[in-house]
Amino acid sequence: MDEDLQKLNAESFALLQVVKIMLLWSDLVFQNQSPLVVLDTGVTTVRPEIVAVLKAAYDPIMPPQSNDPSHAMRIEARIRVC
Repeated sequence: MDEDLQKLNAESFALLQVVKIMLLWSDLVFQNQSPLVVLDTGVTTVRPEIVAVLKAAYDPIMPPQSNDPSHAMRIEARIRVC
C-alpha cells in the first residue's frame, strides 16, 4: 500500500474501493486527482463529476455492458442531461 492510501481512514478507503470497482476505469484515471473530496464539514464523499458518470452508466435504460465505442458517447450524453 502506498503512502497516500495509508493516510486514508477505513471509511474513505472503502469508499475509494467502491468507486474503483463500480466501473472499469483506466489504470491512470485517478493518478492526478482522487475521486473523493473532503467537504468543509470533514465528510468524505465522491466528487460530483464521478457521481455523474456512475449514475449515467447505471441508468436502467443503458445496457449492462457493451464493447461498442458509442456506449461511451451515450454515457456522456446522459451526463450532459443531468
